[in-house]
Formats: sequence, structure tokens, C-alpha cells
Amino acid sequence: MNGDPSIGRAGSIPPAASIEHPQREIVTMISKNKLTPNENDLMQLVKASVLNIAAYGDDTGSTNHISIALDPAMDGYVKGTLLKIKVANTNSGPVDVNVNGLGIKPLRTVTFGELAAETISAGAIIGIAYDGVQWQLVFNGGAGGGSGEAGQTGATGLTGPQGPAGPAGAQGPAGPQGPAGPMGAMGPQGPAGTFPTTKYAIGSFVVAVNWNVDITSSCWAYGPQSNAASLGSQFLVPGTWQYICYVGSLAYGDGNPLSLFQRIA
Repeated sequence: MNGDPSIGRAGSIPPAASIEHPQREIVTMISKNKLTPNENDLMQLVKASVLNIAAYGDDTGSTNHISIALDPAMDGYVKGTLLKIKVANTNSGPVDVNVNGLGIKPLRTVTFGELAAETISAGAIIGIAYDGVQWQLVFNGGAGGGSGEAGQTGATGLTGPQGPAGPAGAQGPAGPQGPAGPMGAMGPQGPAGTFPTTKYAIGSFVVAVNWNVDITSSCWAYGPQSNAASLGSQFLVPGTWQYICYVGSLAYGDGNPLSLFQRIA
């Protein structure tokens, strides 16, 4: 209590511990962080906070089993505690940690997986944080450490735009020949053939006559081996095609000239 002479009230007399103990803690904070207390340096407490060597320990354990002794020692594991450790051995599998003999706790990745072989290396300084159940490896200064566990597969990306059309393919082979079409209809019959009464040149050749006349009224025709005595209507059938040759003419009974043809075929 503060003294007040105006009312005759004496002030409280503080015990020595109220002054000494805070001073001792400040000096201890400075000393435990490897600084020498100096009354002329009023920034030593800040420097000690930056150094934070009190949270550092050298590993004295075996492979895969980290063990450190902090000074001052921890009274128990507290969630959120962050420690720095110089590792003594390269790990060959899962790792655990024991601080000041408070008990063994597993060391996991930040995704709660076991450490793969060679994740931490001998001589490396690592950072671990206590999450209330286990220690997590929050930073790793080891060179050549093993790969961490694979992260989750990301979502499938959107489909890209359609590419340009490819070049046209080669022309296929020709198809088989189709069936023959139906035969066309026969054309109409031509007009009846007649022979002129004028003279032909002897030996002239008439090809393919469609004979349709009365041979007794206009001409005589010979077969290849025939003579005038063998003429007859059966020799040239009306409506047939014949090959004949002009061989001459003679006077018919009525005085009109009669052309003579010989059938060739």
C-alpha cells in the first residue's frame, strides 16, 4: 500500500523477494541463452528472446530415437511448444522423441504420416512442435533427406478445345462392276426397200437390204450358184436383210427394164 503522510498512513514495506525474484528471472533468461549479464546493456532480454537457445538441444539418442535434455528442463509436454534439435543419426524409418525424460512421443510429418527413411540427416538441425499428442516435423535442415509423402491428387482440369481436323484419307479402291442393264426395246421397222429402175454399175454392192418388195414386179435376183431359171420368191424372203450385188439388167415382157442382182450372202 502506498503511504500518505498527509493522513498519517504509512506505506507498505515490500518484501525482498518482490524485487529480487524478477531480477533473478531476467538474469537467468539472459544467462540460459548464452549471454553474460551486463548492467550496461539494457537490451539483453530482447537478445535472449531472439536467440531462444533455451529451446535448443543436442540429440543424444540412437537411430530413430531422439533424446534431448533442455536447460532448464521442461516440467511437462505443453501443446504449442517449439523446439530446435541437432540430430545425431540419419533415420532409417519412423522416429520418436523424448525430452528431459518426460516420455517417448512419435515424430510425424505435418500431414501426420510416418517419416520415411533418410528424412532427417545426422548433423541437421530440425524444428519440432508439440500438438498435444505427438511431435510434428515443422522444418528440416537435413541435406539429402528422403521424400515426403505424396499429397492428394488435385481435381481434374477442364477439357481443352477440340483440335483441327486431320487431313483427308486416301481414296478407297473402286467398287465391283455393277450388273448389266436390261436390253433396250427394238426400234420400229424401217420403210420398205425398193430398187430404182435406173441402171446400177455392174458389180456395185448393195449391203444389208431389208427386202420387203415383190421381187416379181421390179427385179430378178440370183443366188450364189443360181441362174435365171432358178428365181423364186422363196430365195429372198420379205422382211430379211440380204447382201446382194448388181450384175446387169434385161428387158422384161412389158418392155420395162428389169434390174438383175446376185445374192452374195
